[in-house]
Amino acid sequence: MEDVRPLKRLEKELERVRKKLHQSVRGEPSRLLDPTVLPISRELDLLIVQYQYLKHNI
Repeated sequence: MEDVRPLKRLEKELERVRKKLHQSVRGEPSRLLDPTVLPISRELDLLIVQYQYLKHNI
């Protein structure tokens, strides 16, 4: 059986950043373009790509 610990850690990090993004947007979709929100969104995007890659290759 493969070691799924890295995947679990990445899931926790994904959830943490997702919550951070959600809090930054505060339910206002127009805030997605805010300069303070964009780096969080990019970070989440990168984590999603890492997650998908890892999940596919385990």
